[in-house]
Amino acid sequence: MNYPYAAPAVRTVSLQGAAAHARDWLFDAAAHLWRAEPGGATPLFPERLSIRGEKDACPHRLFVQARHVFSYCELGRLGWSGPWREMVHANIDFLLERGRRADGFYIHRFDHKGEVFDPSADLYDQAFMLLALAYAGRALGRPELFAAAEELTDALDRSWRLPHGGYFEGEIAVCPPYRQNPHMHLLECFIALHEASGSPRWRRDAEHIARLCARSFLHAESGALLEYFDA
Repeated sequence: MNYPYAAPAVRTVSLQGAAAHARDWLFDAAAHLWRAEPGGATPLFPERLSIRGEKDACPHRLFVQARHVFSYCELGRLGWSGPWREMVHANIDFLLERGRRADGFYIHRFDHKGEVFDPSADLYDQAFMLLALAYAGRALGRPELFAAAEELTDALDRSWRLPHGGYFEGEIAVCPPYRQNPHMHLLECFIALHEASGSPRWRRDAEHIARLCARSFLHAESGALLEYFDA
């Protein structure tokens, strides 16, 4: 039996047009939805939104805050005219003041009022905090943020560096198994720190992760990137 079928009309969109549409959406919609509340009780960016775009009063994970810092630094680089500098300055200072533990690691979550909700330290959080420090340090012209990144990396090397390469994953994940994914994010942040500061330390740290990947993360026969490992 033959069924009638009408081919959908083909709409031609130029690459330039698609880029302009994406830029308008990013600048005019997304950037305003996810911005920190000006004059709010804390400089924390929203953790999540309701279906109506309302900010949810829920706990705020540190790595989400760090990703917002990265995002708004990139928005500024792309030319967004909103108050990204003020938001990033206030947020990164808040994370340094309220989120850093005495041992040099950063906590996992704040409550919606900005108080410590979960003081646990996790490798994902440390990696994204390093990424935030790299981007904020360069975007805001604040070299002291690179010094804060040095202190965090010192804590990682002192407490979590594993003898066969890579890092222990902290106080939330159960190890073993160890995972490839947080190490990928460490590679990302070490490259960003090297590019932002020029320090050879970050290049050495990035090369350490790259060697670990070549030795352990890639399947010898297929070349597939694997995820779970023993020590």
